[in-house]
Amino acid sequence: MLAGAARPLTTPVFAGGALHIAFADPAEAARAAGLISGGLGPDGPRIAGHYGVVQLADSPFGGPSVLVGPTTGVASDLLASTPAGAIHVTGSFAAALHGWTHLAGGECPHIGELSRAGEVISLYALTRAGPWTEIGSD
Repeated sequence: MLAGAARPLTTPVFAGGALHIAFADPAEAARAAGLISGGLGPDGPRIAGHYGVVQLADSPFGGPSVLVGPTTGVASDLLASTPAGAIHVTGSFAAALHGWTHLAGGECPHIGELSRAGEVISLYALTRAGPWTEIGSD
């Protein structure tokens, strides 16, 4: 468990060479990303995030619940273009994080775009320092 972070919506899963973790709100996801990244150094993991509508469903194979829906693969697609040590998020994640934490402009700067299934997705860099690093800490 990530000390100081909220509990994920489902059990974290390793699949396709990546760790998949989902949170109920973007601020907690950002906090967890910062904790993971900070613990592994500047050349550490590539982390990608997306904020979208999903459904929590019973696993057809038993065990923990799984997330399903058309947005569940967006973060994985983004991860392929994220360099080591970086945290990149989609525009929907950045906008939702802004709403949850009242970010000042520039704390999640726009870095480019990604084309996915005919859709252009705006990309943002999540900095290691931000108001979300204080969420849930005393």
